[in-house]
Amino acid sequence: MNQKFQQKKDFKCKEHPQESAIFWCKSADCHENRIFCIQCQKLQKHYKHFNEDVDEINKLNQFLITKSQNSKDLIKDSKIQLQQTALSLQYLISGLQFHSVDWKTKQMNSTLINNQQHLSLRFYLMR
Repeated sequence: MNQKFQQKKDFKCKEHPQESAIFWCKSADCHENRIFCIQCQKLQKHYKHFNEDVDEINKLNQFLITKSQNSKDLIKDSKIQLQQTALSLQYLISGLQFHSVDWKTKQMNSTLINNQQHLSLRFYLMR
C-alpha cells in the first residue's frame, strides 16, 4: 500500500522543484519544509531535529493512517467518557430530586404534626 501511495503522489520539494521529495519531517517544532528532497538533506535543513524525526516519504502514509486511527480512538474514548459523565449526572440529579422530595415530605409531615398538636392543645384547653 505504501508503494501504491508513493506511486500516486510524486511529491516535489518546495525549495528544489526539480527534485522529488523523498524525506519528511515529523517534528512538531519543524519550521522548515516538512517534505523535502535529498538536496535539502545534504544541506542539513533538519539537522536540529532528532534522527527519528526525519523519515522516508514512503512511510508517511502509514504514519498518517496511525495518527488518524489514534484520533478516531480518542474521539471514541471521549464519547464513552461523555456518556458515563452524563449518566453520573443523571444519577446525581435523581438522587437530589429524591432527597428534595423526601425533605419536602418530612417538612410537610412536621407541619401537619405541629398543626395536630396545636389543635389537640386547643381542644384540651377548651375543656
